[in-house]
Amino acid sequence: MSCPSPFCTLKFDNVSNQYCLCLPPSGTNCRQFHCDKHCPYNYSIDKKTGCPHCACNSCPPLLCSKNCTYGLKRNDVGCPICVCESNFTSTTEIILHSWPRQCQSGSFSYSNGEIWFDGCRQCLCHKGEQLCALISCSTPKCSQPVHLSNRCCPSCPDMPMLPEPIPSSQVCYASQYVTGEELEFDKCTKCICLHNIAFCSISLCPPFPCSSPIYDSSLCCPICPKTSESSSITDISNINEDVCILDNSMIKHAGELWKTDDCQSCLCPNDGSGQIKCFSQICNQYLPCSNPVLKKGQCCPFCLPPTAAVAVCIFNFIQYRSGEHWNVSECHHCECSLGTIVCHQHKCPMLTCIHTVTLSGHCCPICRDQLSFINDRDM
Repeated sequence: MSCPSPFCTLKFDNVSNQYCLCLPPSGTNCRQFHCDKHCPYNYSIDKKTGCPHCACNSCPPLLCSKNCTYGLKRNDVGCPICVCESNFTSTTEIILHSWPRQCQSGSFSYSNGEIWFDGCRQCLCHKGEQLCALISCSTPKCSQPVHLSNRCCPSCPDMPMLPEPIPSSQVCYASQYVTGEELEFDKCTKCICLHNIAFCSISLCPPFPCSSPIYDSSLCCPICPKTSESSSITDISNINEDVCILDNSMIKHAGELWKTDDCQSCLCPNDGSGQIKCFSQICNQYLPCSNPVLKKGQCCPFCLPPTAAVAVCIFNFIQYRSGEHWNVSECHHCECSLGTIVCHQHKCPMLTCIHTVTLSGHCCPICRDQLSFINDRDM
């Protein structure tokens, strides 16, 4: 990696990612400022003063050596990514949306483009939505797992402390996805690749009063089967003011549901007993993969769907994905087709003149008389 300007120096952040730190334009006196935001794309520049201020850039500095016939693709934030467009798209067709400027995580607010560590994983504020890295977690081998606040993965109550999980790097392979590229595993799990890590949408499912919820592929959250376990829930407005009192003296009304952690949901029944009934989610202990992952907010680890292999081509030390085109010279045009480089030479028409000339940037020669005509036309 290199910086595009002599006024920029190469730095390393606290997670060993490289970024360029640039000085303000010459003639601008900028005061030093303190900012506790971690901005992978550097601080944004105030248009009035020309100085950096405590806000994150939404787009990464693009270091891309590809020569694309139809230009580079852009993600849905409008940032260019190092992937060639397959056909021409007018810049007027790119619609930039007005996204929320901040993300809320607990009691903290983060600006778009900002990355933070929540104690278990890195998270990213992207278009006003919190996206977090997938972490590798083993499936708890018990019927009533818990998700303790001091542990990153669900565990059994009697399980000893395990090493901290690591972000799953099996999603954003360097040979498949580039920084800023977005992908979806299903309609409920969308991710964006950044530094070969997939930052994915978090799980925001409501509590459910059963131990074995049903997973429906058409729904993002599991639902309880229609059994006696869940039939005791009624509309709070139609019951007596019976309450349950928690250990911290908090009051829950009859029929009210809440989560104690990502694995356990509790219910205050409407039978007047005041006895809290809790349900621990049961995880599938026999997953068909060796390295299950966990989304933030989920109880049970899951297997990633098989990622379709993306064949790539290497030409002059530049990597191209299948379907990308590039020009080798004015007369030679190449394409990556499923890992194979296919090149074509432009066929020039036969000329009937004796004296020919080839213009700079063109492949085929033209008659010198035609060149005179072009010069007269442009005058």
